Amino acid sequence: MPDPTVTIPRGGRVRLRINSRSGRILVTAEERTDIIVEKGDARITTGDEGQVVLEARGAVEVRCPEGTDILCGAISSRVEVRGRAGNVSVSTASGHIEIDEAFAADLRSISGSIAIKQCGEGGCRMSSKSGRLTADRTMKAELSTVSGRVEVGEAAGPVRLKTVSGNIEARLSGAFDASASTISGAVTLSYPDTVHPRTRFRTMSGRQRLDLPAGQDCEVSVSTLSGKLEVVVA
Repeated sequence: MPDPTVTIPRGGRVRLRINSRSGRILVTAEERTDIIVEKGDARITTGDEGQVVLEARGAVEVRCPEGTDILCGAISSRVEVRGRAGNVSVSTASGHIEIDEAFAADLRSISGSIAIKQCGEGGCRMSSKSGRLTADRTMKAELSTVSGRVEVGEAAGPVRLKTVSGNIEARLSGAFDASASTISGAVTLSYPDTVHPRTRFRTMSGRQRLDLPAGQDCEVSVSTLSGKLEVVVA
């Protein structure tokens, strides 16, 4: 079996790429100077400009330095990233994705829920055909799913949220633009009471509610065919 450890040069930018067909993938970003396969079977190779490629055979657990950029491609795998990572990109056909903290995140699953606790200045993008999308805290965000609920706990930047069959809820911490649309579901966006948005409601058969004074602080667009639309005080 090849050596499951790669030492990272001091001050080097680290990019970890993980390829897997099936099995849980767990990556822990922590204070360390190497990348190590703690559990599971994987082949490690190194490339140019600090890239480390890990070919996993089944479930695998990996530890890497804080701030590592992580790229993960899987077919049927649950992917978890713990600790503070850099730019995180995950694509899986069938499996849940859970991220603790990233500078930026691009997360995609065909059938599986996606969740991130905190995303930094790079913002987050999530897409799924069938799964719940959740961002606890983020800067700008773009979330899209076909059948699933969309939730943003706190956004400190503009958001674009879309689902076909599911509710949308988002709280914005300031005067940031927001677009939220669903076919069969409700939309609730909340802002501080000091924000005066320019709001557009579009619905065929749904109740509309606007608790904030109209103004020009930001652009807010909410739409649904059948469901309530609310822009309220947080």
